[in-house]
Amino acid sequence: MSRHLLRLLTATTLLLLSCIAARGQHFLPQPLTYVTADSVVVWGEGLSDLRGVAMLADSNPGAAIADTPAADSSRLYALWQSTCAPHLSPSGLWPGNKSKARREHMGRTTAMVHHAARLFLLTGDGALMDAAERALYNDVLTCAVDSLAPTADRHLAAKALFASAGMVYATQGNGLWVNLFTNSTTRIRTAQFACVIDQLTAMPFGPRHKIRLSSLRRSQERIVLHLRLPVWAISAAQHSGQQGLPKGAPLVCINGREALGVTYADGYVVIDRRWRNGDEVMIEWPLSPRPQTVGSRNALCSGPLVLLPADGGSAHPLPKGPWTEETDDEGYPAWRTGDRLWMPMARCPKE
Repeated sequence: MSRHLLRLLTATTLLLLSCIAARGQHFLPQPLTYVTADSVVVWGEGLSDLRGVAMLADSNPGAAIADTPAADSSRLYALWQSTCAPHLSPSGLWPGNKSKARREHMGRTTAMVHHAARLFLLTGDGALMDAAERALYNDVLTCAVDSLAPTADRHLAAKALFASAGMVYATQGNGLWVNLFTNSTTRIRTAQFACVIDQLTAMPFGPRHKIRLSSLRRSQERIVLHLRLPVWAISAAQHSGQQGLPKGAPLVCINGREALGVTYADGYVVIDRRWRNGDEVMIEWPLSPRPQTVGSRNALCSGPLVLLPADGGSAHPLPKGPWTEETDDEGYPAWRTGDRLWMPMARCPKE
């Protein structure tokens, strides 16, 4: 990577890279298994419904994330470290300065999402899902909704968005991993437990998030719930700290009360308990804007979203507060600084 790009790496991206590097080649004794995309009934709307966006961009986007045999673990990790990790950015991947790199940007970005999804099964590392989430809601989503983007790029973007439903949950033994945050209802059945899990959330455009468990096989079903705690949530949260979680992490509640006995591992809040029908986990994600440099552009970040100036262009100074929260003409959140409005990438004018 050039010195120019190294200087552009933001603090959040550096933290994401350090999380991946620090955990190194730590492979799980037994790989995780994704809950199939067909089992995940997504009922969001607009840009929060990634599968719906995929279908609008390409009438046949069908794709799946394949489980990776354990024999591929070292090769897959080496591939990630050499081709993906050094180029991560707040919106997905750095596009690079060369014209060829820019032409191949969507192919490289969707390949990164695929690599992250496969490697996650072997490591359970939440930093991989952080990287995938940023790419999906920024570079990939922006390409999918851009009617002027090359057809091949929109096809790749649609495939990645459609496949993301198969990344939402993973299981192993009594463990259930919640990787991506989307309005959905999913029936999960394994040898150890069975449940219906509902996510009710405004993410990534709003902070509230509720997870409800029902249709349990037993009156008190032991499930070890792993809820991804993104890097941006730890760095942006104002909460003073909950016992068992990193300082600055947002408050996690169960049935309206602060959750007790929670732990933190590999980028996930871990809640090991016997659940009853109707139990709810609630969290409010910190989405206050954070100034960042994304490639050659100054931007704001809100949760996983990159926000750019609504009037287009890239010659704007790095924004400074105070911020005023607004909505655009379709009801999506936006932030105003002075006389400039900052909107999610997918809602901004295309250059």
